[in-house]
Amino acid sequence: MTFAYSSAELQAILVPVAVRGATSAVITGIAALRDAAPGELSFLGNTKYKPEVAATRASIVLLPADYVGEPAADQAFFLVENPSAALASLCARIEQALWPRSAAGIHASAVIDPAAQIDPSATVGPLCVIEADVVIVGIGVVPQVEWLEGSDLELRNGVLCDSTMLAGPRVVACGDVACWPNPHFGEEMRVEHWENAVEQGGHAGRRLLDELAGRPSVISAASLR
Repeated sequence: MTFAYSSAELQAILVPVAVRGATSAVITGIAALRDAAPGELSFLGNTKYKPEVAATRASIVLLPADYVGEPAADQAFFLVENPSAALASLCARIEQALWPRSAAGIHASAVIDPAAQIDPSATVGPLCVIEADVVIVGIGVVPQVEWLEGSDLELRNGVLCDSTMLAGPRVVACGDVACWPNPHFGEEMRVEHWENAVEQGGHAGRRLLDELAGRPSVISAASLR
């Protein structure tokens, strides 16, 4: 993954409520507070990591709007309403630039069960096999949940799931549309990033198999990023 943003470009993307300090560094990476190096961006998503802000070497740090403290030399603090949400929006922007969304449609080599329902906006890639009686919907990074209104699912910043990605009886959600309690940051969040969607998809699939088989699930969001 290769990207590069100046401080001014990131300000235009994230629109912080305030900026403290300044940096001439070009941001080419994202890392945790304790691991970040100059030229990288970091964020404070959980107050328990607040002591690490003063020591971080990140060139730009996303911080809550009420954060008290000053940046080091050649470092900028971007004060935002929600650092986790701001990071998610940046990751979505990077993903869109590096991996443009594939055109909707079903590849000629894909094998689709006649009972499966595929949304016209979805993409089914080469050699994909869809055997089950399923419905596949292309969602995108903006959660389109209007079609679920009136169902028994709780809709809050997407489809609300528990820590195992279960949204309701025999229903799981994953990827951009899933809002779930992330134990790493101590808050509910929805992550708009392809890697998160891939990893959550595997967890959600195993969780659904446990649900259908009536087995206690050992899948936990603690193992998700």
